[in-house]
Amino acid sequence: MKKFFTIASALFLATSLSAKVVYVATDGNNSNDGSTWDNAVADIQKAYTLANAGDEIWIAGGTYTMTDGSALLVDMKDQVNVYGSFQKGDASIDARVRPDAVNKPYEFDNPTIFTTEGVTLSQRPFGRSNTTDEWVGAILDGLSFSDMATSNGKLLFLQTGVTMQNCIVKNCGGTEIIVYFEGNGLMKDCLVEGCYSLGSDKTKFYAVRLCASAAFKKINNIENVTFKNNKDGSSLHLYNYAEGNGRSYVKNCTFDGNTNYCLAFKNDGASTPVLVDHCLFENNKCATAANTVGEGVVFTGNSASAVAITNCIIRNNENTAAATADSKNAIIALNGGSMKLVNCLIHNNKSNRLNIYVAGHMINNTVVNNIGSVGAATKSMGDYINNIFVNNTPTEGNTVFTADSESNIEFIYNGIAETDVTIANDNAYADYYISGIDASSFVNPTSTAGLVTNEEAVNADFSLNVSSPAINAGLWNYDGYDAYPELYVGYIDGTEIHDEAVAAYQKDLAGNVRVEDGKISLGAYQGAKTTSDIENAVLDNHSAIVYGIVGAIIVETEEMTNAFVYDMTGSLIKTVTINAGSNTIPVAGNGLYLIKVGNAAYKTIVK
Repeated sequence: MKKFFTIASALFLATSLSAKVVYVATDGNNSNDGSTWDNAVADIQKAYTLANAGDEIWIAGGTYTMTDGSALLVDMKDQVNVYGSFQKGDASIDARVRPDAVNKPYEFDNPTIFTTEGVTLSQRPFGRSNTTDEWVGAILDGLSFSDMATSNGKLLFLQTGVTMQNCIVKNCGGTEIIVYFEGNGLMKDCLVEGCYSLGSDKTKFYAVRLCASAAFKKINNIENVTFKNNKDGSSLHLYNYAEGNGRSYVKNCTFDGNTNYCLAFKNDGASTPVLVDHCLFENNKCATAANTVGEGVVFTGNSASAVAITNCIIRNNENTAAATADSKNAIIALNGGSMKLVNCLIHNNKSNRLNIYVAGHMINNTVVNNIGSVGAATKSMGDYINNIFVNNTPTEGNTVFTADSESNIEFIYNGIAETDVTIANDNAYADYYISGIDASSFVNPTSTAGLVTNEEAVNADFSLNVSSPAINAGLWNYDGYDAYPELYVGYIDGTEIHDEAVAAYQKDLAGNVRVEDGKISLGAYQGAKTTSDIENAVLDNHSAIVYGIVGAIIVETEEMTNAFVYDMTGSLIKTVTINAGSNTIPVAGNGLYLIKVGNAAYKTIVK
């Protein structure tokens, strides 16, 4: 067989052979060449000047203080990956120690910390001098950005092709954006905490902004990121220009204790569908502004493309804005007709007006013990099917669900008393109310409507009791069509959907198969609440087969990644790099093991 050696492969081989590591340490010296830990340079900018495409920069743990100087303090380079949080002398990236790699992948024993010590810089700390070329790609891994501030717009200007992983952004301030992606970016396994605005208009501030710009037209994704105690504007903003193209996702993220909008949408084009899947929103609190697009604490904004919000838990959030005739004051505000909520648990939230405001669709959600009504948006054409509404305190007259005379909706097969529904449009279709569903229908509901303690919210179980009237009471076959998920995906979306949304629709919130023997239950749960619920969920969509044999664990995967093996006590006992195909990981001792492959967790028994 002939083997062809192309110019591209020659260039790749040449780059690989010449690739090097440039070392940085707090006790380094910029007169060094950075070739070893003993010859480390003192700062990351010096390291970038020594690095070329294909090289890596390794930064030892310690604090690196940045002060005003050049117009751009750190000028990043394409195809130069940066790894931090090493102990000097570490010989591999895997040698870095993380005390809890599964639950807090961003925490290292020897963290690399960049800071301005609270001083506001006039320069942009991290960015690119060349902002016109699209990057092939670069990685930032194991870095902490703490107590940093800039008056120069964006603190971390990552633009295109950057993966930011295992990083912390904490107590950082800026006039516009703290972390900015403009195309083909990925943020994962990170913590974003305590970010705040230095601008005069604090509503126009974003802790993280994912932008599919007109210049690059590429979407960005985010997974397994915790947003905690952020203060102004929006914690996460998805802004896709009309020219943008591609499917973006927000997966397995947690929004906890923020006093701003959690997740804001602005999708101007129809070719950027979004999937928000398996996210947790709890203990967030702010006062939304009246007469603005959105007005929702958890979700806000508008979208011309399909947005599927699936398998999320939304609990103990509060909108503190006073109720007025021209405000929504919602916890959830979805203004686009192609936006939808599916398989979500929404409980113990509080608003002075609307708990949920939807222009699109609500399918198989459990809405329980909230203060605030549910309202269909004016001129909505949405469908409301297979939902449960129980023990919600209305704030729009005396009814839990309202739709005005311009809303031509379909409201069928919902667990709610007909007297709790007001639909003013005579042409709207409302029928098949499922009665008899109350608190006793759930395994362990919270005790009251409105805010409860975090402990009570976490320990609640809103899966269905075996005697619940909601079991198998939902709509499945509709006018000869299998209504779930084909009808819901094809008819209700109306626009191009995210390709993973179909799979997300086929499981309930706990990972149970959504339709059993041609029957579907009302609400977010088809079966029991299990360990696959969000608090203990598989963290991403990494596909692997994991099983135990005598003396070893077998991992079969489609791509190269890292695997972490934990024993029954939760102690990390082994970290290995696995290749595509079948991998054998020897272990000493029988018993139960937890294996993290990429960011997905599996359990197996070794005999």
